[in-house]
Amino acid sequence: MIKILLINLGCKISIFKLLIKNNYFIYEFNKNNNISIILKINGVFISNGPGNPLNYKKKFYLILFFMFIKIPILSICLGYQIISILNKYNFYKLKNGHHGVNHPIINKNNKKLIIKSQNHNFNMKKKKTLIAIND
Repeated sequence: MIKILLINLGCKISIFKLLIKNNYFIYEFNKNNNISIILKINGVFISNGPGNPLNYKKKFYLILFFMFIKIPILSICLGYQIISILNKYNFYKLKNGHHGVNHPIINKNNKKLIIKSQNHNFNMKKKKTLIAIND
């Protein structure tokens, strides 16, 4: 069983069900967690959620801590945007978002093509300086 610490930013119940179905044991992060939980986990999962990632600056220090001690991190949606910001990327709104069920994706490892659905309006771009967390 893989043990993960979930940083829940507004995770839908279907994500919990999918993780449990795939043999993950979930510790949900809260302010009462003991530091010893780090010894029990195999990784950190940062969930999806609503709103602007810059509204979650209080979580930035926690996520930076896990990045610093090199615990594997998986993130989706809002969690991915936060990880990107902490790695000196900035997000911006696309002129035309990527929407639909017919987007071809090539796996460069095995050269297989799959068709995926996409529904997003933002992209990431490398920037020169880190964002100020304490404002």
